[in-house]
Amino acid sequence: MLRRILAVGTLALLLNVPVPQTANAQPPTYAMNAATRDPNPRALSAVELAAGQQKAAAFRQSLELVLSARAARGKGAAVMSLSGSVWTDIFMEPQNEPGSANWCGPGSTTAVVTNWNSAPYNYNGTYGTGPIAYMKWLAVEGVPGIGPMVVYPGGNPITYDTTLRDTINNQTSSLFYWIQNPVSGLSNFVAYLNSDLNGFDQQHHPLFTIVWTNGLPGWGTWGTRHYQWVVAFDDAANFVQYGDSAGANSNPYGNPFGWHTSVGLSDYYGHVSNPNAYDEIIW
Repeated sequence: MLRRILAVGTLALLLNVPVPQTANAQPPTYAMNAATRDPNPRALSAVELAAGQQKAAAFRQSLELVLSARAARGKGAAVMSLSGSVWTDIFMEPQNEPGSANWCGPGSTTAVVTNWNSAPYNYNGTYGTGPIAYMKWLAVEGVPGIGPMVVYPGGNPITYDTTLRDTINNQTSSLFYWIQNPVSGLSNFVAYLNSDLNGFDQQHHPLFTIVWTNGLPGWGTWGTRHYQWVVAFDDAANFVQYGDSAGANSNPYGNPFGWHTSVGLSDYYGHVSNPNAYDEIIW
């Protein structure tokens, strides 16, 4: 039997005929709902709950300001525009790693960490050096005690929202980030942006969104749940700037990678609140 198998393989090589292969076990070619809610989130500690309460208080202060500013503008009064901006670097997700079309969790996290510290630039380990190697470490191995950001529970590579929250808090040595679901409306979304980017707790940091990509720059009609991060907004100008770490391997229609400002703030929130997404942010 062994001789027969060898003979078939040798003949195939001589005739340049491909030998039948086993079914492709690689993940899907394009991004497919990498941003996923954890169906079994862990219980939060008392310290984490206290930090969440502080953020909730900051949100309430911010919402009061948003509502009063919008009411004043509605009456034609001249009021200061609610706006804010922060800095992060940006890196494209690898285009040739297995499952890397679904690395928006590690890609977004790598970018946001640069707002806080130099860990992505300083990484030197199993996966090489620098930010892309850091991103691969997050995706494949992850923080001890938390684990890889990218997992395959149903065969498709995904990142749970709880894993992203826990990883970013670990890498920033903070309890700053909190999962908010649902956002419950544009005014609330603006208040969350204002709270984080304007620093109601004296910190100024970007926040993560989970969007439905259909219609966003570089995505064409390809719809998938996807992590991005917001670095600037202006409520009166209906302006938002967000980063997208996905590259051309994420969809068949374009290359989403880069900074984007062509989508209005209200339209962008529509991609967060889309029924195919979760109306969720990590802020």
